[in-house]
Amino acid sequence: MLRSMQRIAFSMKTQESKMDVIANNIANANTRAYKKEALTTRSFGEYMLNAIENNKKSPAQIPVGAISLGVGFAAHRSVFTQGDLQETGYSTDFAINGDGFFVLETPDGLQYTRAGNFTFDDEGYLVSQGTGLRGYVLSEDGRIQSLDRNIQIDKNGFISGGGRLRIQHFNDLGLLTKEAGGNYTNTDPQNISQQGSYTIMQRYLEASNVNVIDETRDMLVVKRNYESCQQIIRMMDDTLGKAANDIARL
Repeated sequence: MLRSMQRIAFSMKTQESKMDVIANNIANANTRAYKKEALTTRSFGEYMLNAIENNKKSPAQIPVGAISLGVGFAAHRSVFTQGDLQETGYSTDFAINGDGFFVLETPDGLQYTRAGNFTFDDEGYLVSQGTGLRGYVLSEDGRIQSLDRNIQIDKNGFISGGGRLRIQHFNDLGLLTKEAGGNYTNTDPQNISQQGSYTIMQRYLEASNVNVIDETRDMLVVKRNYESCQQIIRMMDDTLGKAANDIARL
């Protein structure tokens, strides 16, 4: 029974972690280009149970099956499905329709984002804004500058003042590390890819890919699972309490 209680405790901890992820997704449902998170789970190791054959000079162990210690969470992962593209009318707003990320030059090195709500700084450089680490938006030739704060970028990424917007692709999006504010970093040079299909949408922004209805439904499922675990724990506790009382009377 002790191991059963351990399995249920692991399950309850997993449900708590799932609830935290869902709550964070809902809180970011209106965050530009936010990618929802999911919780990956893994099974804990199994132990083989053996019965000892009695009345033998050399007792043999007879396999009777395995018992699992339950399921726990392994890691968070971002779900990179594209959010809806919403028209804003602002010339410094850009969305990627398809694969890839905008490339930012930040104090901490290169970072990548799908949030294209850019602006110009005092020197006329196109920069990111929002809650993430602020950085210069890069073209294939470096920083993008427009002294008159007027910029046009066509669907293929070519900039009116010359050059082309730098869009970065990756072989495995699961290797990206999520930073504060929704930016991403890549630490594996082998993960860089030249393959990708996209168009640039000026005066558009990508919305979050969080579906509030789906998240609310998942939240209710997690809540029910957690409550079921609580009920089982109470039943086991009552059983142990009765057993202890019966033994005491003997």
